[in-house]
Amino acid sequence: MKTVGEFTTVDGPLDVMGQLIANDVLQKAQSDEISINDPYFKEFLCVVFSEGNFEFLRVIAKKWYPDERKEPILEFINHVEKMTLEGQEQLRSRNYGSNR
Repeated sequence: MKTVGEFTTVDGPLDVMGQLIANDVLQKAQSDEISINDPYFKEFLCVVFSEGNFEFLRVIAKKWYPDERKEPILEFINHVEKMTLEGQEQLRSRNYGSNR
């Protein structure tokens, strides 16, 4: 395995393609070529965050930040989950002729 940026891959064709797309999304968002509300960005979020990951993040936040920082962090996680769900819905609405 090798790590490119923050992405770990096993060098299969899909891994390489995913890595290229991930780096493209990050570069465009960092350079303000796209916004975090852009469909390209949101639709990629559902690839990065699969179901259940948000509950792991919430548990970590609750355990690490039992003080007043916890609520803003949990609110942030809720917003990211909402964006991710919006991205999933955008993908489903396009659905490319399939019901998968």
